Amino acid sequence: MDVLLYISLVSILAGFARGDCNSNGDLGSYECVPLEPYYHKHQWATCLTDQYIQTYSKGKHICMFHATYCWYQCMLEVHNIEDGPVYNDCACGPDAPPNVTTQPTVVTPAIPDWCFSPSGTECSWYRNCLEKRYPCKEEGNSYAIDYAEKFCNLYQIHYSEFNYKGQQWIDAVRKCLQVKLVPILRPFVKATCEGIKQTAFDSHPGCYLHPDEGKPSICDIGFANWARVFWTVKSAVIQDARATFKQMLDVVQGCGTELLNNGMELIKLKLKQTKDIVQRSLDEIAENVSGIISEKMNWFERGIMHFGYPAQDGSNRKKRATDNDTDIDNFYINILIAARSEFDLNAKNISSANVSAEAIDVAKAIENGDVRVKIEDGLEFTELSVCSNYNCTETSLQVTPAPPEETENDGGNHVTTVIIIVVAAIFGLALVVVVVIVMRKKC
Repeated sequence: MDVLLYISLVSILAGFARGDCNSNGDLGSYECVPLEPYYHKHQWATCLTDQYIQTYSKGKHICMFHATYCWYQCMLEVHNIEDGPVYNDCACGPDAPPNVTTQPTVVTPAIPDWCFSPSGTECSWYRNCLEKRYPCKEEGNSYAIDYAEKFCNLYQIHYSEFNYKGQQWIDAVRKCLQVKLVPILRPFVKATCEGIKQTAFDSHPGCYLHPDEGKPSICDIGFANWARVFWTVKSAVIQDARATFKQMLDVVQGCGTELLNNGMELIKLKLKQTKDIVQRSLDEIAENVSGIISEKMNWFERGIMHFGYPAQDGSNRKKRATDNDTDIDNFYINILIAARSEFDLNAKNISSANVSAEAIDVAKAIENGDVRVKIEDGLEFTELSVCSNYNCTETSLQVTPAPPEETENDGGNHVTTVIIIVVAAIFGLALVVVVVIVMRKKC
């Protein structure tokens, strides 16, 4: 820990609570304090455990004299600033923003003391702490109930199926994800349901990589562990977690782990823009296209899992009409596939699947017209590649989709034309017969 920061924190705490704030069992209580001369204004401070403070700050902040409990000032906890300014979201008392009293204006329900220093082992934290403080389920937008609790329980249900290092990582990540949300439990904090969800999802990459001091990173737990985490959670069909799945893929790829040739395959689709405005987001289009192919190829019945997402490369960057780029009108989406029997811990008695053969089968079906993907969003599907690596810089197979089938209108026009020709032929034949009869009579 930085020496200057340590001295600053010790001096602050020694001046106001001697590092001990829980003699009466008031964990989570708060005070409005000046902390001069280190800060310029009054700010909120909360009574918390040293364990929470060290976990939250990744070891940068500690209680004075390693006390079990101490006051943690808002500017240090929320903004990592040990002296100087006090921002409006932390200011209180005489320095509070206009229309804000010296006490929190939000009337909050009482929540258990343990909520303020979660261990990560209790998945009920999301329901009994976060959801109780912010009842977002009533609004149909609850990160705590709709996603986090399910995510946490999946880890718990399948805990024994991970090796020791994987279990260490799971314990640390579950704790990290809860700890990162503790600040919004404060009575003086006013968070929205959408803001809570965004804050939570934003914390995932950091918790995957550095969950806690001395605990393994996702880069350390091995391919099998993280792949089982990814596909087990994905198979639970938690729609709001799409961003989290992509975050996990990006984080793991940053570890230098090759995702393919380990029971997964990547299919890349090239889309040409045909209208000025693409009507839906690429995320929605990728999910929809992945679902269409899955349904037509019977992937679920054949033990194949899939995840469609926009390709994060130069091709999907924001383009300008002046760019000297032959790829300017093209966009790309990826579909990652894997065998349920190998990675989905929710699946039981599932037969094994050959994902490499499946990727080739998809390409052939697209090329032959057995599977057709129609995108009515200002985009046209023009090419499919089976990738040899995660960035798809090398491919093992490339195909173009079969030509579009004749539409009903085209078929109707064709039938009409045939009828006209037949009628004309009959009329012509009748005319010839009439002429012959007339000529015979004259003779």
